[in-house]
Amino acid sequence: MVLGTDMAKHMEHTNKLDKMAETFDKSDHSEDDQIFLLSMAVHLSDLSNPTKDWYVSKRWSILLYEEFFNQGDREMEVGLPRGNLTDRSTVNIAKGQVGFINFVILPVYESWVKLLPKA
Repeated sequence: MVLGTDMAKHMEHTNKLDKMAETFDKSDHSEDDQIFLLSMAVHLSDLSNPTKDWYVSKRWSILLYEEFFNQGDREMEVGLPRGNLTDRSTVNIAKGQVGFINFVILPVYESWVKLLPKA
């Protein structure tokens, strides 16, 4: 289940979930489908910060970006190129969060609710 939280697989899993939402027959599902859906539930929980109360979400976002920036600072100290989102002098947190919500969070949650409307 934890491997399902790997962002490297996010788009692949989102597409699979969306396709499943279009064709899923609740009376006929495989064990693989069940494992995938449980894995997606863990993944959605991992990504759920933007769905929380504004003040909680804002605080966690700030903590996350501070972790990214500390990593970028350390990369710079040892002569490595900074990774994406780790340069505190160029990253715009607000724009980054809007993009994250629009292009990562919204599509996967929409597919989830399409498949499981009571969610």
